[in-house]
Amino acid sequence: MTIDDLRSSRNDDMTAMATALDKIHATVLDASTRKRQINRERRSKKKGAEMAQFDVGDFVLYMNVWSISHSKLSVTWRGRAQVVKIASDWIFEIQNLVTGVVGEAYSSRLKFFADDALDVTEELLCHIAHKANGHVVDQFLDCCYNDRLTAFEVCVRWRCQQEIEDSWEPAAKLLEDVPTAF
Repeated sequence: MTIDDLRSSRNDDMTAMATALDKIHATVLDASTRKRQINRERRSKKKGAEMAQFDVGDFVLYMNVWSISHSKLSVTWRGRAQVVKIASDWIFEIQNLVTGVVGEAYSSRLKFFADDALDVTEELLCHIAHKANGHVVDQFLDCCYNDRLTAFEVCVRWRCQQEIEDSWEPAAKLLEDVPTAF
């Protein structure tokens, strides 16, 4: 056996291994996509998981995140605010009625507000459980290779969220969920 034979054999083995690895990756991608779709369908059937029905002029309280510990958000409800513009199905522009400051907020971080002067029923004070829609990327801040995960990660600033909520997300997942951002 010559060196050329060894090289040829090694190249054939590497090609076969790359093909097998591509098949494994495709199988894993199909399984995770299928699982994600099943979970989305399951969540959409949950009672109370419908889209929040805020409209321009509605009075709301908005969530203010002040720290994150052990994957939990520490929040306080701020307000009174009024919805002044609808940016998308789940992002609303609100104006604080006391300070006049205008900002954006996800519907999952808003809840209806009522007091005696507003003549709104008590049932509208319930939290709107809006978990079915994803968050919107504001900007990519940084990226790195995670040796432990053997994958690239991107630090993401989320629209309508505070700096403390920036998070590292797998680049492959972002490419799948937000392909137009790349």
